[in-house]
Amino acid sequence: MLKCSPPPCKALSPHAPVIHVMKVKPNKVNLIIGSGGRTIKSILEETGVYAIDARDDGTVKITARDMESLEKSKNIITNLTMVPKVGEIFRNCEIKTIAPYGAFVEIAPGREGLCHISELSSSWLAKAEDAYKVGDRI
Repeated sequence: MLKCSPPPCKALSPHAPVIHVMKVKPNKVNLIIGSGGRTIKSILEETGVYAIDARDDGTVKITARDMESLEKSKNIITNLTMVPKVGEIFRNCEIKTIAPYGAFVEIAPGREGLCHISELSSSWLAKAEDAYKVGDRI
């Protein structure tokens, strides 16, 4: 029988959908779906994936037409559900607002964090505005 049947293909057909299953914390599923399904619909429109199935247990199944759209939607979902840890370093973040005690920077789309004034410069700063302005990247 092995002599008669051809060997399996080494690569998938370009017309076959790409499926990726990922786990997120169950309490973060509502962030993926959004109010009235707005967030999940915007991800579908922005990335062009076929479907995103988010389950209550934290299982998220993404069905896409190609790897590019799958990676794009995966990155958006990862950014939505990430939990920043104290001491974690983020690079190339845009300053959104400046306060007397530091700057609020966007660490992920829609997610901001405080960079304390003591972390903005190696030298002493009286005000954060002395070194940076809104829109700068740090």
